[in-house]
Amino acid sequence: MDAFIKKGFYTIGALKTNRILYPCGIKQKVSEFALHLRKTDAAVSLVTVGSRSYYVYRYEGNLNGIENAVVLITYPKDAFQVPKALRAFISTDVSLSTKEILDKYADRCPVELFFRQSKDKLSSDRYQIRSSKGIHRYWLLMSLAHFRRQYGNTQPGT
Repeated sequence: MDAFIKKGFYTIGALKTNRILYPCGIKQKVSEFALHLRKTDAAVSLVTVGSRSYYVYRYEGNLNGIENAVVLITYPKDAFQVPKALRAFISTDVSLSTKEILDKYADRCPVELFFRQSKDKLSSDRYQIRSSKGIHRYWLLMSLAHFRRQYGNTQPGT
């Protein structure tokens, strides 16, 4: 991420809830910190993205390996404090508003779904390809498999 930032690029993406934050200088996992949030806290706001609403806490500060970033700790409106509903998002562009970060992430969501399915279904996290030609072929095969899986199976049972 540092290399991206130095070149003027920013990152917006999902963040694991075991990631370490430093609220008030205290080292805590996102999931542990989220247990202390209340809907009535001044720092917790209700944000609508598309047709869904989320309670969001915005943390801005240091993370391990990143000097300054925004972490959004979110719960769906109807699942506040439900541990399995907790989601966290990161943006290295601290100038963006909470809504802008979530809107941009929502636009990226299909891309992240593709990568997750590639790892889960095609085992892309279990081997390495080193040549440029091999990488291009691999990405083509993954894309075709993904689109076939998403859009190609129109007959029941296939």
